[in-house]
Amino acid sequence: MRNNTMLLGIRKDGKQEGKTTIWRFKLFRSRTEKVSTERRKEIAKQVRQRGEDHKVAVRNERRDANEKLKELLKKKSISEDDLKRASEKVQKETDQGVVKIDDIVQKKGKEVMEV
Repeated sequence: MRNNTMLLGIRKDGKQEGKTTIWRFKLFRSRTEKVSTERRKEIAKQVRQRGEDHKVAVRNERRDANEKLKELLKKKSISEDDLKRASEKVQKETDQGVVKIDDIVQKKGKEVMEV
């Protein structure tokens, strides 16, 4: 069921002092059914799965970066100290990325489960 309501608004433009713009738009209202608890659990499970997929992607990026660093060491483009520092930095970035993903998944899971 939709209820079309015409609204008229008046807005003062900040760019052009003293000028007033009149605008209108349609407001569409629709009713949605409440999501069942079972469906909420399914959605939360999908959120967790996507979070795991993203963590795997971050770890794959770490692996690729470490492989490139080892190739540079083999070509003598970087020293072993540089390799160690860069590897530690890559690991730190990976850990931060995983923590961010965990935070997002946790927040979104809570949001989905709210009634």
